[in-house]
Amino acid sequence: MTALKSLICALCLFPLAQVAAAQSGDQVDRADLAALDRMGMEVGTYAAEYLGGYGDLFEPQMLVKLGVIAKQRAIAHTCDGFEVDMERYNTAMDGLLRPIIDMIKPPEDGGAAINLPFTIAMSAYSMLLGGNIASGAAAPDEMCALGSDLRDALAGGDDEALLIWTTAD
Repeated sequence: MTALKSLICALCLFPLAQVAAAQSGDQVDRADLAALDRMGMEVGTYAAEYLGGYGDLFEPQMLVKLGVIAKQRAIAHTCDGFEVDMERYNTAMDGLLRPIIDMIKPPEDGGAAINLPFTIAMSAYSMLLGGNIASGAAAPDEMCALGSDLRDALAGGDDEALLIWTTAD
């Protein structure tokens, strides 16, 4: 398991608990989950099914990384002490979406390029962001506590490129 997957599982960010349970054969009873975890799992599962509906167009890691970025945006929206650094955000999103953007080639006849894969990816991101903002509204203390753990886990590691907050506390 990669460091990123371990991080996401440890932080209970969306559908990975359900995915891990499906792989182990154990069922996750949603009623046993805290509201924040249950909401995150529902939104993440829906986004995973949405992207999965496009076959192999999107690598599974894309959903996880979109989820990490969306979680940070929602935490910044909900919690004091978390400010989005727009340069870091733009760099993280560009790094994640660049393979999709590079697939978009304008036709030689000068017509419009088809950007459907980019639109699909951004739709998934928007789902994750909206779900996380709603989760933060429902359980702000839990969301804000998660923010400190997320900042610590991303800072200085291989996945620091996904850290979109200003680095000063």
